[in-house]
Amino acid sequence: MYNIPEAYSNSTLVSSEDFWEYKIGCLLTDAELSMATNRMPDTLEAYTITLVLNGDLTLTNNNKQFTLHPNDIYFYLPGYSVKINQVSPDYSGICLIIDLKQALDTPASKYMVQTAFFPMLEMGVPKASLQPKDAERLKSIMLLIHSTIHSDSIYKGRILKMLYSVMILDLMNLHQLHQSGKPLSEQARQLYFNFVRLLPDNFKEHHDIRFYADQLHVTPTYLSHVVKQVTSHTVLDFINQMLMLEASWMLIETKMSIGEIADALHFSDQASFSKFFTRLQGINPKSYRKKA
Repeated sequence: MYNIPEAYSNSTLVSSEDFWEYKIGCLLTDAELSMATNRMPDTLEAYTITLVLNGDLTLTNNNKQFTLHPNDIYFYLPGYSVKINQVSPDYSGICLIIDLKQALDTPASKYMVQTAFFPMLEMGVPKASLQPKDAERLKSIMLLIHSTIHSDSIYKGRILKMLYSVMILDLMNLHQLHQSGKPLSEQARQLYFNFVRLLPDNFKEHHDIRFYADQLHVTPTYLSHVVKQVTSHTVLDFINQMLMLEASWMLIETKMSIGEIADALHFSDQASFSKFFTRLQGINPKSYRKKA
């Protein structure tokens, strides 16, 4: 995965002035900038939130195609592959980009991971449609973030973190107004977020629940219970999703053999990798590569 500087520092359409220390960025997007996403050869090590202001945009996210319309918000999760299929000439939007570590280290944004990002894992398309008044409020916050990034304030970092937290809390409120659920203890929330932090650096080598449980000093049964309680998905769902996304990217974007990919992802052999990939994607690795 690319971090933010690697992804955007050489872009002719995006300026470093659109970012604060490459931790938080806010881009005013149009059709040309949106299509430029397709030139990125790897996935992004960041969360993004895009609000559509005008026009329509059709994209494929994790092999699922959908169309965004005005007042829709789209959530991008680190490591997911995205292809922009079509953009209307009059398209415009606002895209907030948050470095992976920054997103998880901001107190309020920890809850965002639970309420807006990871619950969407394998649960359909990662988008939501807002009421016009809610979209307008979100737009005003995002524009304030954009103007702050471009300001000369000596408190820029603090202001941006506060504005980001306000936006996250606003989105949490919108989400929770439309769902009900059992309140979670702070201990359960913290364990879940610590598990999320471990995943990106370890999923290739460690496919078993026990590794993560040992690192977090809990039993595999307890970790499984908490992750299931928070997200309705299992620990293995998360590990398998990360492995599948990485494998899909490697099959499309690299010239590595299927056996080499199996080794890189620490499968016991090519046959076990092929069986795993076919079970999750519904197609074997060789056919997937040809189709892509």
